[in-house]
Amino acid sequence: MRAAIPTGRQTFLGYVNDPASTAAAISRDGWLYTGDLGSVGEGGLHFAGRAKWVLKPAGHQVFPSDIENHFAALGARVANVGVVGHEHHLWREAIVAFVERQPGADLAEAELRRHARELAEYMRPLHYVILEPRAMPLNRVAKVDVVRLQEMARVEVAKLRGRGTWDG
Repeated sequence: MRAAIPTGRQTFLGYVNDPASTAAAISRDGWLYTGDLGSVGEGGLHFAGRAKWVLKPAGHQVFPSDIENHFAALGARVANVGVVGHEHHLWREAIVAFVERQPGADLAEAELRRHARELAEYMRPLHYVILEPRAMPLNRVAKVDVVRLQEMARVEVAKLRGRGTWDG
């Protein structure tokens, strides 16, 4: 997995009235730093996600969708999943999982922790927040609102730090 950095006539000329952003995105020799990650294989370029959304617990590269898809496999009980990273003193970044339960379904943190044992240890969320049905914040295109989840994670981690249960 590498950064997708194209060049050529298909790339854009720059940001309107924003030379600083243009200089940050396009190198002097015309390479466009998109912020996308991908690989080249059979059939061409395959996108894997955005570099800025990659989580790095204990220095490992973790794609949020890998964790989200793992918990979404509990489909009968899980309606939606979103994960974000938050600063951690030991691991640099730890994972907070927001799991929205299906209407009428029972879902417990212990069940989520058991299910997470199938993931590599560094991919397992340190903290889980179980949301009521339809409580997952969505953006205007009905995808999980990662920015809002990061705000919610900040509040959760502040509570955990107050109890001494986050960074230890």
